[in-house]
Amino acid sequence: MMTRILYVSFLGLLLTFSNHLMAHVPYFEPSNQSPFIIPMPIEKSIAIYSSFREAGEIDRAEFILHESDFSDENKDVAEKKDKRKQFYISSLVPGCQTYHEILPQIAIVGPLGGSFKYVSQELLSLLPFSLDRRKEGIYLLMNEEQGPLWYEKYSHKYYFKNNEVTLTIEQPGIYKIYIWEKNRNIGDYVLATGNKETWGIREIMRASRYIWGLWFHKEITSPECRKELRNMSPP
Repeated sequence: MMTRILYVSFLGLLLTFSNHLMAHVPYFEPSNQSPFIIPMPIEKSIAIYSSFREAGEIDRAEFILHESDFSDENKDVAEKKDKRKQFYISSLVPGCQTYHEILPQIAIVGPLGGSFKYVSQELLSLLPFSLDRRKEGIYLLMNEEQGPLWYEKYSHKYYFKNNEVTLTIEQPGIYKIYIWEKNRNIGDYVLATGNKETWGIREIMRASRYIWGLWFHKEITSPECRKELRNMSPP
């Protein structure tokens, strides 16, 4: 027990001081049907470990921005020129052949304007969710084919790295994210958001709590995929 405590403490120090190990802070999707609430600020990098458990499942995440989030009151003079927010988002799929056909599709819905384009009736009919076309716009981040293999040092595993985008957000409101699998496949994926690595005590404690399971692929729901990942050697 003492050995494990010392090891976790040591891991925390590594996460704090080693750029080599810096990674997205790990979170897991809710066990119920409620959307995952992205913690503030939205620029903070997090990884949401998720699964398509049923064919046709739609996962959801969201965040709310207020007028105060765009305030430049406490910013340096050099930063006051641009009050807009930058929101990075992408997806990863565990890099086993069992999951090669899993292609997460991502839609970000927000107040109409800027990055969030008007939705035609034709497009709306193709989406697996509804929205208010009068007030809401959409940005689609689609994956038509599987991305390249990439080794993630934090979780000690390979992933298929899918498309990514950084959106400019210019106004307050509710921003909703929908994730689905275009061919109704079942399996695991990771939703990554934010591009600023921020590590404080809370983040270190959270990482320490989940690192063991991630290293041993406990979040992978497919036994076949888990076995494949264990047999893949790091670069």
